[in-house]
Amino acid sequence: MQAQEYMAAELFRSGKQLRVPIWQRRYSWMKEQWTAMWGDLERLRQDPGLTHFIGSVVVRVVDQPKGGMPDSAEQFELVDGQQRATTLTLLRVAIRDRLAALPGAKDRDVLTRQMLINGDKREDHKPRLVLQQLDDPSLRAVVDGDPSGDSLVQEAHQFFTKQLLNHDEQQLLALESTIQTRLRVVWIKLDKDDNAHRVFQTINAGGRPLRQADLVRNFFFLLLAGEGQSFYQQHWIKLEKDMDAGELERYFSAWTMAKGYAGTKEALFHYFDQDLVGAESDPKKVWQYGVRLVNEAPMYRRILGKESDPDLKVEAALEWLRGWGTTPTEGLLLKILLLREAGRLDAESTARCLELVYSFLARRFVAGNAPNLHKSILRQICHQVGKNETAKDGSLVEFLRVLLSRGSELKRWPTNQEVIDQASVGILYTKARAAWAKSVLARINHASFKNPKHAPTDLRLFTVEHVMPQDLSSDWRNDLTGWGVKDPSDLHKRKLHVLGNITLTLINPELSNKRLAAKLELLADDSLLINKQLKVAKSWTETSITDRSRELATQLVGAISGPMSESELKASPFYSESDAIDAADAVGEED
Repeated sequence: MQAQEYMAAELFRSGKQLRVPIWQRRYSWMKEQWTAMWGDLERLRQDPGLTHFIGSVVVRVVDQPKGGMPDSAEQFELVDGQQRATTLTLLRVAIRDRLAALPGAKDRDVLTRQMLINGDKREDHKPRLVLQQLDDPSLRAVVDGDPSGDSLVQEAHQFFTKQLLNHDEQQLLALESTIQTRLRVVWIKLDKDDNAHRVFQTINAGGRPLRQADLVRNFFFLLLAGEGQSFYQQHWIKLEKDMDAGELERYFSAWTMAKGYAGTKEALFHYFDQDLVGAESDPKKVWQYGVRLVNEAPMYRRILGKESDPDLKVEAALEWLRGWGTTPTEGLLLKILLLREAGRLDAESTARCLELVYSFLARRFVAGNAPNLHKSILRQICHQVGKNETAKDGSLVEFLRVLLSRGSELKRWPTNQEVIDQASVGILYTKARAAWAKSVLARINHASFKNPKHAPTDLRLFTVEHVMPQDLSSDWRNDLTGWGVKDPSDLHKRKLHVLGNITLTLINPELSNKRLAAKLELLADDSLLINKQLKVAKSWTETSITDRSRELATQLVGAISGPMSESELKASPFYSESDAIDAADAVGEED
């Protein structure tokens, strides 16, 4: 290993090619980082005596030109420094583009050969920077003069293009000189025998802004060694094409939870390390493990709605969960779908299991139970389901229902009466939980139809509307007083966000703070049965709100599953005191 300080010109020197290895994360810098780099360059412009250190760049020698082969570039694997090198390259492309657009400027191709490519080398050695497979086409496009596209590579190029709109030739050349001669880097060169993966891990183990998914990715290719390229092309690339970085991290979290770990995002690398400990000498084992990880990803994409489940009942159950928000449930949902793939759940039983999860969330929400415990509850249940290696189909559904019904006081599955009693007093709507309130109302509306096929299936455009409005106008105060309400402000404070005072509508802005009669007239021709009672209301009092709360809650508990009674539990072959979910295990993660 050799280290030496250079100016950034060393990154762009003609005859050299930097290649981002397949195990590296994709280009991930965004506007915050682009702006910071631009600000650094602006400070240098204002003070000609300054230089600026931009960090270390770690490279590993791949190939050196041999005698008699002048068409080969000096190739280096870019172990660390990809984000800085790529961003500076994109800025230089934007400088090239602006220079080429000025009157009397050099030809674009001439500028490209001078600044961006090794013009005298063979085709695959021409680019001075080669990115990871999914990013390189975007870089090639902007270098070739096509700035269109929405990848981060192209967005960065567009950002710098805007910064340069008013630059003249002198300013552009001064900026290029600043990049080349006033930005300092430490160039660390590894020998061919140095383990680039290990160096990358060491550099990024101390709090650098890398996602856990990036470390997992690096770990796989570290263990696969020479098989990494083949594994990437045959398998891993499917993950990166189908999911963005955030989704990939969530998948790893759900997958590890389904395998028996806690699924905590901050510990993902640890879980994979635990599974593959001692596998450095067995790439075949790593390959098989990785294939399983990739092949089970389609189940997660169904949870996200990136693809539909082939069974209509399963897809319908998943759609209710997607509308709710899948984050706290994803480990258990993935476990359920993987059990179906393994032949232990048929489609009917799979849909019933998913429905139990939705019912658990919806009942707890209306009954006022803390949502910050959901992830810890469902994680424990996921692990207990994983320990049952024999139950299948209907028996597995019953086992899941037993587990959900056995929660302690903080983690229990509310009964019908608990839901109904709480509905008229508990705050159901807040901005943060609007999706949950909307889901509950949509589910009640769906159940109101004798034939569910007649119910609207796409409620994405509907929003939650307050019958008694959030801003209590003088007209509403007068009306409430006229209906016999002694203290309108007190009623508003206590009942504004309860179940009975909210509904769904497509015309929220039109309803706004209108008086009750005007609202009902506008709602008179909508298609939602949930508004049927509203359409005939003559007044809106505490009794009206309480009665509607209880009626809607009664419809809800009739439409979704509930917990087993104590006698049903004790009669089940799966009943066990030890299966009860212990409140002491609560982690308190906010969903």
